Amino acid sequence: MKRSTLAVACILVGAVAAFAQTAPRSGTTSPATTTAPRLGTTTTTSKAAVDRSTPAKTWAALCAAVKAGDLAGFRASCYNKNEISKLFMDAYSDTLISSFQLATAVAKLGAEGQTLSKSLQSSAYDDLVKSGQNRTTKIDGDSAQWIQSVTSTQISAQQTMYFKKVGNDWLLDTEKSYGLDTSDSRKGAEEFIKDSDATLKQLHGVITDIDAKKITTVQQMKDRMSGK
Repeated sequence: MKRSTLAVACILVGAVAAFAQTAPRSGTTSPATTTAPRLGTTTTTSKAAVDRSTPAKTWAALCAAVKAGDLAGFRASCYNKNEISKLFMDAYSDTLISSFQLATAVAKLGAEGQTLSKSLQSSAYDDLVKSGQNRTTKIDGDSAQWIQSVTSTQISAQQTMYFKKVGNDWLLDTEKSYGLDTSDSRKGAEEFIKDSDATLKQLHGVITDIDAKKITTVQQMKDRMSGK
């Protein structure tokens, strides 16, 4: 994903940290970077069949997985060509879903927490949904480009996600969508993977303490997120 979109993986963490005191590449813009389920991450797998018969439906499944805390479901919508792709997507999905879970937990911290929760959830989930809107699909064999045109008074560009057909499903191609086939982006991905353990430990710790009522106010949560 491009730098601004990939920050979705850490946007809740960054937003909370800022309050207390991070998509597919576009054109030539290189993506920035955000393994198995970890302690504190809720994973629920729906028994109903998930429709991934088109890129749009796969993206809808990804968004639904974030909202449901379905880590396995999110990962099942992705195609990982190699080990770095898998490690990156594991870290990315874990961080994104845990961040959304933090936003949900914050709503337990009184009126101020409910207001902050809505803002944080919007930053992650709503932006994820919007990034899948107004796209066209170009298919070439078992590969597809999912293209969104972005036009403003200052720029006109295209943002492209890449999908790979596996069986009957169109899966998000992690390597191509996140630019992991370039040396700069691969390096950024490796750094993100390395840093994700500390990020997730903080997220899960704060969520656990909110649920246990050890954190009962937004100020206490802000202090924890800022390392106090």
